[in-house]
Amino acid sequence: MTAVLFDLDGTLMDTPRVIVRSLRHILGTESQRYDDTDLARHVGRPLDVIMTDLFPEASAADAEEKKQEFREAFRSATVPDARELVFANVHGLLTQLENEGIATAIVTSKVTSSALELLEAGQIRSPFAAVIGHDQASSGKPAPDLALLAAARLRAEPSECLVVGDSPDDMRMGVAAGMFTIGVTWGVGDHDTLRTSGASTIATTGEELQSSLLAAADQNTRRGHGTTSKEPMPYA
Repeated sequence: MTAVLFDLDGTLMDTPRVIVRSLRHILGTESQRYDDTDLARHVGRPLDVIMTDLFPEASAADAEEKKQEFREAFRSATVPDARELVFANVHGLLTQLENEGIATAIVTSKVTSSALELLEAGQIRSPFAAVIGHDQASSGKPAPDLALLAAARLRAEPSECLVVGDSPDDMRMGVAAGMFTIGVTWGVGDHDTLRTSGASTIATTGEELQSSLLAAADQNTRRGHGTTSKEPMPYA
């Protein structure tokens, strides 16, 4: 492993509940038709796709207005308190990966400007060599485009990249891109859903994620010191 591609919402930051509340805000009285589980399924999906699903008969202008309303509701509820939304262990994990020489990138269904604003507010922007938003590729998750673009930006082969995410679409994207995948269960996806979506392994705690990533980094270091071992990655 030479690079790790992280999802943002539900993986590095505890934002899924805010996304659900923001969706309820734009749905108005129609939100009563949905429970939180229904709305949580939209976490990690491109906003255009969400609008089409929730407002199938809306005109282009109305859908754009709903998107802007959602962004404003989400931003006002996250940016001021972004530092508190960063999951425990994230800062330490990113520092350790950096020390191991492992490149990192964000791959998100947010537009790039929104992702950058949230990362800056949460004070976790600097470790990432690239931030790849939905607006940078023609197809978003679960297509492989965003992951492959991130790998290219990091000058890493897809087979040497690992995707970390909390949603089925994160796992499907990684598999489609030919990458290893780690599903984390503190976001929107549970163990079984992530496994059936292609997760190579599952992390239920920050400690488990850190252990898996550092084991992969150690494998990379040993390979870099002349070993010709063809053993499977320890997280496979």
